[in-house]
Amino acid sequence: MQKHYDDIIYLTEAFVPFILKNQDLDFDSFHYGGCVIPHKGFSEPVEVAKCIDTLLSLYYNQNSIYYQNSEFLQRIVVFLENLLKEQHEDGTLDLKETNFHDATATAFAIQSLAYTYRLLQKYSQGSQYENKISKLLLTFTRRSGEGMRLGGFHTPNHRWVMASALS
Repeated sequence: MQKHYDDIIYLTEAFVPFILKNQDLDFDSFHYGGCVIPHKGFSEPVEVAKCIDTLLSLYYNQNSIYYQNSEFLQRIVVFLENLLKEQHEDGTLDLKETNFHDATATAFAIQSLAYTYRLLQKYSQGSQYENKISKLLLTFTRRSGEGMRLGGFHTPNHRWVMASALS
């Protein structure tokens, strides 16, 4: 079992260079704070949620080479500010390729970030960045709940993601 765990950490860590390289840190950019996917040329909010989850999971994992990497917390704040900027007033997100005001895309983001929030609550040392991340995550989650509750789903096979995220 330990081998599987070590492999998961290794594979998760392998994603970090992609995240850090593709986070748009140009303050004047339309995609500022997001993770621009090279073959798409734009940032998708659900991918940003996965980046947040990955960085915070490694930050708190004592077995990771990225354990307590302070840059991660700063990057996560910027990712979360982007995610909140992308979130519509009704609590939904866009799947920019095809679906706008999409409660299902919101549910996919919440599936990752609900666990991320619980991780933060368990391991936070109460630093300025951790408190900011907690506040931003909670704001995003609350808004998302309303978006999912009222937004519906665009295909019947996405009921599972909605039910999972709402629970």
